Amino acid sequence: MGEQRIRYETARVGDTVRLTLPHTDACRHLRVAGEIRRVHVLLRGVLILDDDGTPLSDPVPHAQAGLHRRADDPSGTAFHYIPAP
Repeated sequence: MGEQRIRYETARVGDTVRLTLPHTDACRHLRVAGEIRRVHVLLRGVLILDDDGTPLSDPVPHAQAGLHRRADDPSGTAFHYIPAP
């Protein structure tokens, strides 16, 4: 069996992306851990969106929703994430 590579994508502030939400405290509290959802990326967090596009709650920290700041972006507005299948 060959080695499987993880494919990361980049999201920037203002983007809406689709991903599988991780099993973090914030996602478990909102009862969306493990679900495929759209999130809207803000400078100071992300909005987890309902199916109709409305936010489920106040913004949660990027890392709690599975987005991590790219070290190679000096502006601090780019994040990498693993897209939903």
